Amino acid sequence: MSMSELVRPFPSVGGRMHRAYANLARLEQAKDPSTVKHLGPVEFIARPWDVAGITDRDLRLEVWEWLDRCVDWLNTEYAWQLGDIVPSCWPRHPHLVHELGTVFDQRRRAGLAATSDLLAEWHRYTLPSFQNRMKETLRTSCDAGHRPCAGTARIGAARQDATVRAGSFDRDVEHLEPDDEDLATTRFALVDGHIVDTSSGEVLT
Repeated sequence: MSMSELVRPFPSVGGRMHRAYANLARLEQAKDPSTVKHLGPVEFIARPWDVAGITDRDLRLEVWEWLDRCVDWLNTEYAWQLGDIVPSCWPRHPHLVHELGTVFDQRRRAGLAATSDLLAEWHRYTLPSFQNRMKETLRTSCDAGHRPCAGTARIGAARQDATVRAGSFDRDVEHLEPDDEDLATTRFALVDGHIVDTSSGEVLT
């Protein structure tokens, strides 16, 4: 920030993120799903607010760098008290990464709106709610450098018990017989957007 710059603008997205948002806009506006087939399966279209779900390496890196600029912007523009500052080790806190993606995506959308309504809502609800949750989860744990999650040992133990839980699930369902709904599920299939009775080949819808 220069001496003459009293406030900083919200960081803009890069070219790859812009294309990802454009694809999502096409998907949202499409009345006929066939018009967006070129984008591939809906579940694989990148959502920039969810960095964990992005598989394109270049786009993922661009999102990380954008988030980093946004965190710097947030700390400069909105962190008046120490507890409001997002720690520099934020990428090592998955709960912060997941939340920051949506916090900044909401701010981006508010900045594009034709009125100030969304921005007012972001100031009134989104940002304070995030800061309060961050204070509650982090408290002073990373004030003097990053500290691992306090529940690391318990999380590790829970993962080790995964086999035990899986066995319990299997024992719970092994005595059940397929009911009518299960049979119906196996009898019908979705083919080219139509429900087909696999026993007769009849197209139902």
